[in-house]
Amino acid sequence: MDEWDEMAQWLEKATKDPMADAVRGRVTVVSVSEPEGRARYQECRVELRAEAAGVAPRTVSTEAVFPKNRWPQPGDVHAARISPSHEDAIEVDWDTSAR
Repeated sequence: MDEWDEMAQWLEKATKDPMADAVRGRVTVVSVSEPEGRARYQECRVELRAEAAGVAPRTVSTEAVFPKNRWPQPGDVHAARISPSHEDAIEVDWDTSAR
């Protein structure tokens, strides 16, 4: 962990951010909504299976905005930070694959 990560972690704890106790893990895309219309960027409803050491696996639903050419697909696996104490608190790194 570098200096910036340590400062960010301290700030999360100080502000009682739900991600303050997050651990590194991964999510697997279970299901996604279909893009609608012609808009380049669209909101997508995503159901994810979250897994991390020391955290019971769980399914989390979230929404995110994606360009149509990078729409998530069921089975995609991504690195994530997962909060053990807040069931729906996850932070997905959509730009990396954790396979």
